[in-house]
Amino acid sequence: MVIKSAETTPLVALKMCELIDKAGFPKGTINLVSGYGKTVGAAIAMHMDIDKVAFTGSTATGRSNMKAAASSNLKKVTLELGGKSPVSARGRHRKETYAYMYVASRTSSSQMPT
Repeated sequence: MVIKSAETTPLVALKMCELIDKAGFPKGTINLVSGYGKTVGAAIAMHMDIDKVAFTGSTATGRSNMKAAASSNLKKVTLELGGKSPVSARGRHRKETYAYMYVASRTSSSQMPT
């Protein structure tokens, strides 16, 4: 599996791969590439040896990935487009959880300065 990290938050994917390694996954099971979507993401979508692409992000980029996948080897594509910061909460404190997550998603700058 090849994972292309978001260009704004590459350290999250790097940490995830570190944890996967610690968990004992065989070497080469997960491969991480970083870079800009217009170059690295497009290369993944167009690559003839890749049979499936899953993408989470903007509708415009998803559309571009679909076109690239169709024009290369007609690979399968899974898209999760639009929306922002989905959250699921259960129990008696769910309203407070939703409110907290809403505020956090709009005030956190992740790894990207605002």
